[in-house]
Amino acid sequence: MGLSGITAQIVLLRELLVSFLGNELTLGVILANWLVLVAIGSFLIGKSVEKVDKKIEIFVVFQLILSLAFPFAIFLCRIFKNILLTTPGEALGFAPIWYSSFIILLPVTLPYGALFTYGCKLYSQYAKDEASSVGKVYLFETIGSIIGGLLLTFLLIQYLNSFEIAFIISLMNPLIAAFLLPPIPKARFLSFRNILFSVSIFYCTLFCLFAFDSLGEKNRFFFYQFSVEKFKCHS
Repeated sequence: MGLSGITAQIVLLRELLVSFLGNELTLGVILANWLVLVAIGSFLIGKSVEKVDKKIEIFVVFQLILSLAFPFAIFLCRIFKNILLTTPGEALGFAPIWYSSFIILLPVTLPYGALFTYGCKLYSQYAKDEASSVGKVYLFETIGSIIGGLLLTFLLIQYLNSFEIAFIISLMNPLIAAFLLPPIPKARFLSFRNILFSVSIFYCTLFCLFAFDSLGEKNRFFFYQFSVEKFKCHS
């Protein structure tokens, strides 16, 4: 959760700042929308945690939604100006910045907020003190955020573009989902748990193809550039 959240937040923040030609005010609006939407997802969607029986399955559903929403949000960051019919180089006002960032961040932040509430409830089932589970989940999420921030700063941003980063994070979430929900051999094939496991494996395959195909294209481009430079040197 922490690694996925901090990566999505920073990557989308960079994309939106470039699209908005932003300054400190733009940065504040985007971060405010992020915090408000995560709180909404944690409070409103998370309230259902007491009413559902299959909590681990719903937790996985939110993971799968987040893995799809992250690259889709980057796509929206790239095309929303065409939807608003703005001219190239035009800076947007406060209102378009607010509602555009609100809509773009919505599919990522709502499931991310719900994941925290469900994570606290799931962890409390294994902890002796239910009240301490919130603090422990928050601690683990913070550790993941630190690791994600370091990886993003010193590795991912240095060598990969936004879509490649999103595909790698989107690949990680269904892998964890498949680990959390191993199939039940004796259960019927169309059971909710087995369907989620199959969807997780499908997402793993899909994002693996996207990520490595994109990286393969980059490697082929670098190899081509290297070959051209070597040819010029020999010539």
